Amino acid sequence: AGGGEEAVPRCHLHPPKKPNAKCKFCQRALAATAAATQKSASPAPARSESQAQPEAKAKANEDVEDYSRRSFNCSPMLKDQILGSHYFKNLLNLTALDDLVSEIGRFADTFDVYNAGSTVSPSCFICQVYRLFTLPQAEDIEEVLALVETAETPVVRCAGFLYMRFVVPPAHLWEKMEEYLFDDMALQIPADHSGGKTWNTIGEYVEGLLSSDRYYNTPLPRIPVKVRQALERELAPLPQYRKRMEANQKTFRTKRIANLPVEVRVEGSWVPGLARDYIGRARRKIAVKLEDGRSVTTHLGKVVLREDGAESASGGESSGEEGGKKRGKRSRSRRRGASERDWSRWKGKDETEMVEEFRERHREEAVCGYGKAYARRPFTVEEELWRREPETRVSMLGDDGTSQHRRPSSDGLSQEVSAALQRRTREEQAAYAQRMKEIYEKYGSASKSSASSAAGGGLAKEIDGP
Repeated sequence: AGGGEEAVPRCHLHPPKKPNAKCKFCQRALAATAAATQKSASPAPARSESQAQPEAKAKANEDVEDYSRRSFNCSPMLKDQILGSHYFKNLLNLTALDDLVSEIGRFADTFDVYNAGSTVSPSCFICQVYRLFTLPQAEDIEEVLALVETAETPVVRCAGFLYMRFVVPPAHLWEKMEEYLFDDMALQIPADHSGGKTWNTIGEYVEGLLSSDRYYNTPLPRIPVKVRQALERELAPLPQYRKRMEANQKTFRTKRIANLPVEVRVEGSWVPGLARDYIGRARRKIAVKLEDGRSVTTHLGKVVLREDGAESASGGESSGEEGGKKRGKRSRSRRRGASERDWSRWKGKDETEMVEEFRERHREEAVCGYGKAYARRPFTVEEELWRREPETRVSMLGDDGTSQHRRPSSDGLSQEVSAALQRRTREEQAAYAQRMKEIYEKYGSASKSSASSAAGGGLAKEIDGP
């Protein structure tokens, strides 16, 4: 009976998709269908709430980093080239992270993805980075961060940074690599493997990984637009952040960090607060309690001293006559260096303008070619001969002094060699003239005599004939 009540009646005369407005069976079927739809729509909010809970859990799980199912987000072609490399097959014998670190320090001779002069042979460096990805220890990202912090060789640290760029999700790149943007460890790239890159420090290397979509000529994992815009806002004022970081590290050594009045750059505005303590071993970050009660952790590049704290700190340095002398010396030095900015107190340029400049600069770099970018014209055979031995080679065009390919003789050339060259040149010119004369006498005079004889014979015929 229950099943009969839930069943929707159907018209036996007309199809369901084309009901007849004058048919009572069609109207009865339409009314039953509307009632069933309204009845099924009543518990919909309860089901939507139950469905919203798994969606919220899935969204929350996106923020949880699980590197047990990580993937190396490179192109399939590069992955096949690495797996087919004989060097990578030998790296499979290394199962400990320390052994791989020593291998990177010994045999990594370039930072490029491919060897010099090749686009199919992967370098030792990228093979070592991919081997780091295949190690079980790399499932814990903290192991890689410890490797990046404790390694004494720059190339080992760069291998860790490149691994994070290929593996870490784009939303977590900034929090993992922000602190290393201010690392000033020197980085030396071989001239024949530079590929036009001008990274001088580890900080510049990390900045290049975050700001560019390509590593040398290899595409990096794509960063979503929203994350890219957030990175641009952080990377655009990075030059002045570095200057302020250097100034604050010197200034904070002479001050007590606890309860130091500062201003912090938070979400595009400067907010006053009190510094608490350093965060991390590198002492590049501090914890600050803002006036509104919030607590933030930021690097020293986003922190400036407040004027009241600066005046109170400088007011108690000296007293009496010695204090007056010190103040006089300090005031004179300030007058001499008035053009130099105090980055510990200066808030810098407008960040909106710097973001626009940053985007414009990288927009130009993303273009395939702009400006005058022409290939160099290769040497001809003549130029190559004169480039190697300019004093002993003889031009195939002759020594007429008008050839642009021949280089002038060196000042240290002996007179005997120059006389021999001139004599040889005169002999060649005389022999050439003699050959031309013989050819002319042989062919030119014979053609003239035959032509004159032919003309004389015809004239004689005309005269002797009737």
